[in-house]
Amino acid sequence: MKKYRFISIWIILLLGFGSLVGCTSNETVSSKEENNQNHTVKIGWQPSVEVPFYVAQKEKLFEKNSLQPEYTKFTAGPPMFAAFNSGSIDVAYMGNPPAVIAMAENLPVSIIGVEVESSGGEALVVNANSGINKLEDIKGKRISVLRGSSAEYAMMHGLKQVGLKPDELTILDLDITTIIPAFMKGDVDGVWVWDPWASKLVTAGGKVVVRDKEIGIGACGVWMAHNDWIEKNPEAVQAFLKGLSDANEIIHNDKEKSVKILQEALALEKQEAESVITNSAFPTLQKMWETDYQFSMNPQAINQNEGLAKVLNKLAEFLKERDKISQLPNVNQHINGSFVEKLQN
Repeated sequence: MKKYRFISIWIILLLGFGSLVGCTSNETVSSKEENNQNHTVKIGWQPSVEVPFYVAQKEKLFEKNSLQPEYTKFTAGPPMFAAFNSGSIDVAYMGNPPAVIAMAENLPVSIIGVEVESSGGEALVVNANSGINKLEDIKGKRISVLRGSSAEYAMMHGLKQVGLKPDELTILDLDITTIIPAFMKGDVDGVWVWDPWASKLVTAGGKVVVRDKEIGIGACGVWMAHNDWIEKNPEAVQAFLKGLSDANEIIHNDKEKSVKILQEALALEKQEAESVITNSAFPTLQKMWETDYQFSMNPQAINQNEGLAKVLNKLAEFLKERDKISQLPNVNQHINGSFVEKLQN
């Protein structure tokens, strides 16, 4: 029986939902139109699978909804915390883990919308010659997964489902930027990771064994906003969500355009961009309000620990077990569905 060990590499460059640690922001871009703009909004974003955001940015949908966006690029969620505190950003895209960490640290922020369902885009991808054809086959294998990420959360859940213990395989904690070389050299038998990396590994010759959604794990990306900005600029919050909603219509009606925009945003091959969009889902404002939706923001669901609250509370318990947070957050206080409600008509 192989000892459960993590070979840590401390240069962490995280994308999207699994991101827990990272570096400071490294790119700021302003988009200013000469026509009349009512509200400036400072947007923090990460290179991940937030396709509606990329479409809204490319098609100037925020500007068309009377916003003047200023964009700051980050490589992870936690650096956004300092940016929120300093007032450098008003709203930011985050995966579930950094969102929970922000809540646990009592950052004055609230989730105002769900951008993407990513549980179809996070998966265990294995080498074709690894001998792994189903989840049970990872016993005795070398699997890479980032510690404290949504991918590790999913993998541990999957192991329990098939009756395996972590010490029955070798778990490698590899930096996200090294997983493709390690995969191609055969240093690992498989990687549990999120898109676009999962799709990139398939391009590199890998095959998907299981996706998060197939083992009952809910993962999503959300938009968090500073409470002061929400209180002082309710029209801007509503306009921001309307811009993303307009982008959703383009994704639904013009997949080819959406694929091209995603290719450009993340430097992907066409088939990779197509895979990302196919594996993800982008909920409408109406969907977010449905009480039986897995990531519902409706207070009826939230107050019963259903919908988005249930997903985040389960993740918070995992992160506390992993000592990533020192206390469980009050998730309900950090979910603001009032603007989703206003935009139902």
